[in-house]
Amino acid sequence: MKEYMNKKIIKKLLIFFISSTILIFFDQLSKHLATTNLKNTNEVYEFIKYIIYFVYHENRGAAFGILQEKYLFFYIITIVIILFILIYMFKLELKKGNILKFISLIFIFSGAIGNFIDRFFNKFVVDFIWLKYLFFDFPVFNFADICITVGVGLLFIVIIFLEKDNTKGNTI
Repeated sequence: MKEYMNKKIIKKLLIFFISSTILIFFDQLSKHLATTNLKNTNEVYEFIKYIIYFVYHENRGAAFGILQEKYLFFYIITIVIILFILIYMFKLELKKGNILKFISLIFIFSGAIGNFIDRFFNKFVVDFIWLKYLFFDFPVFNFADICITVGVGLLFIVIIFLEKDNTKGNTI
């Protein structure tokens, strides 16, 4: 039984870290491409006409530019979030309903690591995706931000809509 549990834990860890590595790789690759092709151009490139644009932006704060240059705060918060996710992930049993929760942790972890890498090495996060349509003008963001948003959204759905069944003894 113990050997079976160890294999399940190893499989879960492998899935978690391989998936996270792939997402982090795409985040860092996209930021590298944005830096290489957009930095110092002062250009806005249209990707999907009237909706998605690419523009280089250095964000020294958090979402929507809040908490500018609070590096120590971001380091501490990110490390706490990463540790919490890792501890929770180890305890999470991959039963039927927990798969969505597991996937959400992968996305949040990957996004947090992706932006942490930028903050640690550059003292800013490279943002380059801009949504703008008529009166809708969303702040510039990046792939790591998408990962965090998808992960938190998925976790929200699991907690609000699926975990209510858990109180009846069902595993989510």
